[in-house]
Amino acid sequence: MAVECSLWQLDSKRMTAHSNRPVDARSLGVNASGSRISRTGIFPTAIFIAATGLACCAASARVFADHPSPHSVDVWIEQLASPAYHTRQAAAGRLLRALVVDERIENVIDSGAVSMALKMGLQHPTAEIRFACGDILRLAEQTHLDRQIERLRNPRTPVADIDLAGWAEFSELFGHDHISRSLFADLTEAFAPRLSDRPRWAASIGTWNDFKWDPYHVSAEDRLRWTMLIWLDIEDARQGKSQLTSRITMSLSNPSMGPSVGEPNDAELKRLINRWVEVHSKSTSPRNPLLIAMRYQCVDQASSISHAVMESPRASATSAVTALLVASAIGSNDVDQHLTERLGDHRTAHVWQMAGVGNIKIRTQVRDVALALLLHRRGLDPRDFGFAELQADPLLVFRDHSLGFSDDGLREQAHALSLNYLSTED
Repeated sequence: MAVECSLWQLDSKRMTAHSNRPVDARSLGVNASGSRISRTGIFPTAIFIAATGLACCAASARVFADHPSPHSVDVWIEQLASPAYHTRQAAAGRLLRALVVDERIENVIDSGAVSMALKMGLQHPTAEIRFACGDILRLAEQTHLDRQIERLRNPRTPVADIDLAGWAEFSELFGHDHISRSLFADLTEAFAPRLSDRPRWAASIGTWNDFKWDPYHVSAEDRLRWTMLIWLDIEDARQGKSQLTSRITMSLSNPSMGPSVGEPNDAELKRLINRWVEVHSKSTSPRNPLLIAMRYQCVDQASSISHAVMESPRASATSAVTALLVASAIGSNDVDQHLTERLGDHRTAHVWQMAGVGNIKIRTQVRDVALALLLHRRGLDPRDFGFAELQADPLLVFRDHSLGFSDDGLREQAHALSLNYLSTED
């Protein structure tokens, strides 16, 4: 643990200019969540942090040899402004050691009482004491954070012993195995100050004023920002909010956007997106969750959602077509039955206009997709049966909008030829 401090401030350079400076406790970071703050050259007492840290205090338990009382704590706080360097250093070290609980050494002072005394010291009339108390509190908070992260990375540490903001909610969503532990440890190191107030953070991101958090601009390789965006959106969705959903959905479903797929982070990424798909498939049209599940190889979710859509008589034509394509691509057991049942579905799912060919529009009906997939699943090329506009798709075998026809005459010819061939095959 590194904390920057000035080592050149000696007893001869007491900075009395701060003695009349008003101090707001919030400006000293008492309520911050472990951010590493450097206060270079502000007060002499801070030297002890870099010079000794916890090491000088943990070297032995003799700091508590005299069983100091709360009165001793008050004395140590007053000694933070001592004219003697070693007195200031020793007092600060004792306060820090008393504040940071170490299970290996019995603490005979209530750390809560020490914390309270230091917070009261933030209002002390002496500037050096105010600044010293603020730095001790911050360093103790950072020490606690570092210890908890170390525990989190240790697979032998019981989950109940981990005290990190957001961990309980994160592990409830994504598990608490070594993958989740490692990912959350990285998140805490990167974003600790904001993890304790995620709803406000999500609302701030949702204004899209900070391009670093805009899904349209976040790098595909920035796994931590994508993790936070997906996590925050899941928590929002469970509260009935959707301030982040539209841009995240667009990014995840667009092959040129969203987080990249590939080692070594496949497992954690799939777990995150699997949960995102699970949550949003219940509250939005299933088409985009299906496409995202296929892109990120969340096969179980893709299979579950597609089956539910195919079984639903209320599913839209667009959702039904996507579900049929997904079920065929992943090889669902009952896909042929569902494809056969949809041969009588005349609803239009997609309409697209061919570029540079006048006003010719290709209309894709649900039955068109079902028939083309039945041919494909038997090793036949639908283009040989009249599906002239067919285009391949790396995820869904065919692009759904390309399986239609420019007029009903061509459609009926293709269907008659295909059904006649299939009937002889069966």
